Amino acid sequence: MSLLFFSDADLREMLEKTEPIVPILTQGGRYKWPFSSMRIGAAVVICGDLGLRAQAAAHVYARVSGMSFVTKTVENKTLIVRAQ
Repeated sequence: MSLLFFSDADLREMLEKTEPIVPILTQGGRYKWPFSSMRIGAAVVICGDLGLRAQAAAHVYARVSGMSFVTKTVENKTLIVRAQ
């Protein structure tokens, strides 16, 4: 089931259960995202201004790796990324 079919209550519950992550900033000034270690059905929550960058990074990684991700932006620039 994709995130697009979750109700608002389901999304709120997912946000409460999932700890927001902060990507690691490398010495080169790039972020290390957790997408390579995600298994099917796993979800991460990214808060704040990094949400837009994370959304693009997830879809770029999906194209390169052959994985599939669904992203959904919810209140206050919070991004949910789920591996499919």
